[in-house]
Amino acid sequence: MFLLKKKPAASSATSTAPPAPGGAFDAQREKSAIAEMLLKRSAQLILGRGELEIIRGICQAIVEITPHIRLAWTWFGPSDTQTIRPQVFAGPASAYAESLCIERNLLTRIGPAFSALDSGAPAEPFTVSQFSLFGPWRDAARQHGIHHVVALPIRSAFNGYSGIFVLYADRDGYFDEVGVSLFATLAELFGSLMTVASERSELQRAAYHDALTGLLNRH
Repeated sequence: MFLLKKKPAASSATSTAPPAPGGAFDAQREKSAIAEMLLKRSAQLILGRGELEIIRGICQAIVEITPHIRLAWTWFGPSDTQTIRPQVFAGPASAYAESLCIERNLLTRIGPAFSALDSGAPAEPFTVSQFSLFGPWRDAARQHGIHHVVALPIRSAFNGYSGIFVLYADRDGYFDEVGVSLFATLAELFGSLMTVASERSELQRAAYHDALTGLLNRH
């Protein structure tokens, strides 16, 4: 239903979060910089764009604002899906998202992606390393310098559909320090956008199919 969207090339006029005095990580400064820049770019991100383009633009803006977030991706579809593949993604670790495929099984069902999808509640931020039990997490740490991950639910009013918003950081404990409230708010926005997109898609499908036979109407 929703096609894979690759990240656009980064703008040459990228603004990033300013470093804290002395080079120490300042979580509040980081959070404020992300929120401020997203607000400044809001009109540019929203005007004249479709729902998926808005989501992709927000993901791209996040990874441009802070070098600590290596990847941001979303998936949206049937809540009982057996497979999750990133649909919209951005960041230096986009190659990881391109190859990622999470199949529902006994292990992944209790993992962060399916836990957030099935419960509708955020998965606790967690650490990954080159010694993680899950193979893709080892690859994320080894190849892309990823050390902290959070998975947030994308809730939708469209019956039977939901999604997840997943972010990866290069700093262990990043989402514990910065918090997830800002990103959870974005996930709520994504849910509203995807509900609109899904409802429009369903209306278009109904307009072109006979309700009784399911065959295409001739217009």
